[in-house]
Amino acid sequence: MRVMSRQNVELVRRRFDAFNRGDIAAMMDAGDRVVVGVHLLGRGRSSGVPFEEHEFHVFTLRGGRVTETREYRDRAGALEAAGLSE
Repeated sequence: MRVMSRQNVELVRRRFDAFNRGDIAAMMDAGDRVVVGVHLLGRGRSSGVPFEEHEFHVFTLRGGRVTETREYRDRAGALEAAGLSE
């Protein structure tokens, strides 16, 4: 069983913080795989209809950078993709 390193988790957290600030340039820091549960709330640009989504992102990191991000609709699928288990 793989374990997510605390350092990689912190790097991905900083990536989300940068995204939330609109600081796109600061989003490339990071190291192997990290799974993040994401709760999205918003409104359709044209319709104004509200939406809410729950998904999981798997970040692959190499050399201190995020090299890939994949989205999954369920936790089990995201953990399996990352080589992790419940």
